[in-house]
Formats: sequence, structure tokens, C-alpha cells
Amino acid sequence: MQFVDERLVVMKKIFLALVSIFVLLALCGCTTAFINAPDRDLNKNMIVIASKMPHTSEAPTAVPTAAQTFFVATATPLPTIALQATDALKTQEIKTDAPKTAIPTQTPYVNDGTVKYVALTFDDGPSSRATGRILDVLDAYDSKATFFVVGKSNPPNDDSEALKKTRWDLMNRAVRLGCEIGNHTMEHKHLPDLSVDEMTYQVEGVVDIVKQATGTSCNLVRPPYGDKSQLVYDTVKYPLILWSIDTLDWKTRNAESTYKEVMDKVRDGDIVLMHDIYATTADAVEMIVPELINRGFKLVTVSELFRIKGIELEAGKFNRKAY
Repeated sequence: MQFVDERLVVMKKIFLALVSIFVLLALCGCTTAFINAPDRDLNKNMIVIASKMPHTSEAPTAVPTAAQTFFVATATPLPTIALQATDALKTQEIKTDAPKTAIPTQTPYVNDGTVKYVALTFDDGPSSRATGRILDVLDAYDSKATFFVVGKSNPPNDDSEALKKTRWDLMNRAVRLGCEIGNHTMEHKHLPDLSVDEMTYQVEGVVDIVKQATGTSCNLVRPPYGDKSQLVYDTVKYPLILWSIDTLDWKTRNAESTYKEVMDKVRDGDIVLMHDIYATTADAVEMIVPELINRGFKLVTVSELFRIKGIELEAGKFNRKAY
């Protein structure tokens, strides 16, 4: 009996010790988690001591029975999950120096006599008075034109930064619509009166500006006033483009007169001269474009016109029409 009493005393001490441990753990902010072993053997149940951690899920606490063996064990750590950055978290690339103008794919044209072609051309721009309106009409009717631009709109003075931006934006829009930018010299000077160096500046200056503004080349030259000479032929290394229909829009400043001049004379392969610096010219274009289409004409650029007609454009030579 004394031996049994001693065992009871030892068991009481052990029980009191365990209770003390649980009390201390509770006071220290810890919890107990009862986790069943995978083989469901009650004798392998264990108590895992886990400290409370912020932003973590706590396992539910199980209450052991008297028949179960208690012991303190270290929990197996959870497997590490490798996180991979999603596309949404990746740093986006910032593209710089992108091309200024997206050039549309050119539509192939046929020259089988079923379609008539004409090239509308505009000199002295671009300008806020008329160029934008003309582009609106071309865009609405899926048509194209060639704009022979000047390098400076206010010679001999340079354009303001605001005016320069406006002109560059208009050239960019024209190219996006499939139109062509031609060269009408820097300051609209009479080329036959110039030296070789000055003539070269007048022409190449515009080539540089168009390249900077649109990222495209400028391969056709319209000499101011249509004047030319042997020195011009020898110096200008680009094809020279004149016209077969002069609307005299610069002189009449009358939309009806400009319209009549085109519609009374136009034929397949013509190059029409107008100026995109007059509001009256824009008024005329709003009538000319739909009427040309009604009469079976396709409005193309100068380069397209000659390519369709199978006529080669040569540097230092001039062309008035494509027939």
C-alpha cells in the first residue's frame, strides 16, 4: 500500500507540474494545438506549442482524453511556397523614340482602264486655316493627296514653337492617312535666281524638317512658281513635279470657281494644283472630292499616280501629268 501511495504522490506531482506548465504557457501568450498523426493512432497524438503570430491562421485546439499520452513535440514546418511575379506585377517597359508616324499599308491599284486616277496637290502649307479641313475630307472619303510643304511659313523669320508644333502635327496626320509630303523649298524662293549652295539649302532644309517631323522621306520637289532652269535640273536631285490643272485658287479665293476649274477639265492622270492656306480652298475641296468619286475617279498621291501609270519619275526632270 505504501508503494501505491508513493506512486499516487509521484503522479500528483507530475500532474501538478504539467498544469503549471500549461498555466505558464497561457500567461506567455502561447496556445496548444492538438494534431492527430496521419495513421490516426491515438497513442501518437501530440500537442504542438505554437506562438500566436499576426496575420496567420490558428489551428483549432483539441481537448485530449485521459487515456491519451501527452508529450511536447516540435511541429514540422510548412513547405515553402515559391512565389512568382505575375505579369501584372512586372515593371512595364516604357518605349522611347517610337516612330512618329504609323504609315498605312498602301492599297494596290490597277491600271486596266476601269478606274480613273487623279492627284490633288496642295502648296505652301501646312496651315491651321485649311490643311486640317482638307484632311478631314480625304479621311471621310478614303482618299489621298500630296502636300508640297514649305520649311518656314513666315520667311525670313522662323516660326514660333507653337506654330511649328501645329505644322508638324498636320504633316504627321497627313502621312497617317496615306498622303504624301512633297518639298516646296524652305522659303518659297525663285530657284533659278539662286546659287547652287542656296538652292541646295532651300531643298535639303525641307527634307530634314519632314524627316524630323514625320520620320518619312520627302522625295518630290515642286519648284516655287513652277520655275526651272538647267541649273535647277543639275542641282536638285529629286524629280520635279508641276501640274496639268491650275485652279488659280490663290487668285480668285472663290470656292465655286476652284470647283468649276477642276470639274470642267479633269481627266485620268491629271495633277491638280491648289493651296492649303486658304479657307476657300478647303470649301472647294469639300465639293471636289465627293464629285470626283461620283465620276469614277480614285484620288491618289503623285508617286502612286505615276507608279500606276507605269511612268518612271527621274531626278532632275519635271512632269506635269501622268499621260
